[in-house]
Amino acid sequence: MPQAESHHPGQKGPVAGPGQRVITQRPQREPRHDQPGRPGNQPAQRQQRRRRGLDQGRPLRRLRRLAGMAQQIDQRGNRCGQNEYNQHVSALSCRLLAHPVTANGPRKARRDVTWRRQAPCGRGCGAAALVLARSCDTMTHKRKGASGMLKMLKKSSRPVPLVAFTLASVLPVAFLALGAAQGGFWLWFGFLYMAAFTVLLDQLLPFGTADAPEGQDVLSSDNVLVGVGAAALVILPIATWAIAGDSSSLSLGERLLMFLGTGLWLGQVAHPAAHELIHRTNKPMFHLGQAVYSAMLIGHHASAHRLVHHRHVATDLDPNSAREGESFYAFVRRASVDSFKAGLKAENDLRARSSSGIRDLHPYVLYIGGALVALILALSIGGFTGLIVWLLLAAHAQVQVYLSDYVQHYGLRRVTREDGKAEPVALHHSWNTPHWLTSAMMLNAPRHSDHHANPSRPYPLLRLDTPEVTPQLPWPLPVACTMALFPKYWKRQMRPELERWRSLHGGADHAEVTPA
Repeated sequence: MPQAESHHPGQKGPVAGPGQRVITQRPQREPRHDQPGRPGNQPAQRQQRRRRGLDQGRPLRRLRRLAGMAQQIDQRGNRCGQNEYNQHVSALSCRLLAHPVTANGPRKARRDVTWRRQAPCGRGCGAAALVLARSCDTMTHKRKGASGMLKMLKKSSRPVPLVAFTLASVLPVAFLALGAAQGGFWLWFGFLYMAAFTVLLDQLLPFGTADAPEGQDVLSSDNVLVGVGAAALVILPIATWAIAGDSSSLSLGERLLMFLGTGLWLGQVAHPAAHELIHRTNKPMFHLGQAVYSAMLIGHHASAHRLVHHRHVATDLDPNSAREGESFYAFVRRASVDSFKAGLKAENDLRARSSSGIRDLHPYVLYIGGALVALILALSIGGFTGLIVWLLLAAHAQVQVYLSDYVQHYGLRRVTREDGKAEPVALHHSWNTPHWLTSAMMLNAPRHSDHHANPSRPYPLLRLDTPEVTPQLPWPLPVACTMALFPKYWKRQMRPELERWRSLHGGADHAEVTPA
């Protein structure tokens, strides 16, 4: 049938004739923005809701999260030399409107507070640059660089509360204890917490942590140390029973999880707690730290650490300071024997120099006696199998102890002065890691520089300065310890870190040893 076009009424156009069908074209209706709820008004409503959300302070919380991300990326940028590091900073740009973004000012640009881009690093470290609105001048787009970012981080980050130290260190051993009796979920969670969760959360939620105020009450923090130390003395026999006991209902896989999770907790949590305890002047707390190390069959560490390591750190006289190029396996063979001898010699010299005479029982008698008591307990729990399990658990924990020592002083050496003595210990003679959750779990052990500067300072009060003052690794301490198990990879990753350290702090005694 023939068709005829028809226009809207009021317009001239063809008229349908006989036998023709008229096709009517409806005119398009223009969107109306004056009535709420109509389709054309939805973008405006979304924009209003977005602005209302911005005015309610949501971006302030986002800025705090981004502050932690900036801190982590800033540490990753430090893997390059100083020139490339400056390029990381100079590559940053602002993408803000003309409104300054402040705590009480206009907030129209808050959704554009960050802009990421790949930094032009000649060494290929792959660190992405991140800039925050508070480190930019929004009118001139002038970059304030690393100093501006660090000042912003100090304002945005908060100290780790004591409850975080408590939960991060005690929760895994509680799950492992429940897993010893019931298996299943509890064991899996306890193991994965130690092996993966803390490291992943450090990467996914890289919050910044500020220094705690000097006047903070630390009496409760000592209770955490005592609790962790007592838990270490309890979990060892429980784990031995769960793995080797005849009445244990765990499967072979669950027993393996119990072994791995307990060894990781002993080396990464109980060891830092015992380390803090042996630095206490309170006698019961000091002896508790000795007991924990004796149960792990490394009691001499209580003497070698205080009398040798703190005195000769970053020199060849300290068995627990790793040399550049020395693999972990060569280090642990040397340190395990030499630290025992050096600690024994230091204790004997201390008694020989004492004018009044030290009448207490020799600490090495306590260490050996405590180890014998622990092994007898293992025999009573699981027979010969229980003895083997206790020995393996202690070896697993000792590996974690030596890994921490290896990483935290790898390649750092104090300069020898003209009189033949080493320069005084400084903040740049230890590696630090600034990650918040692993630091809470390990009771701030990754803040190692300040511990050497102030050995008696309680762990919640340990300080962390800028990367130029306190050398910082870009990985959490457990990740760095895992990397150290692969010597070639570890050496390749640490070479730029050591080069940057030398460019900042100089030094003469940096000869690389032949890897063994």
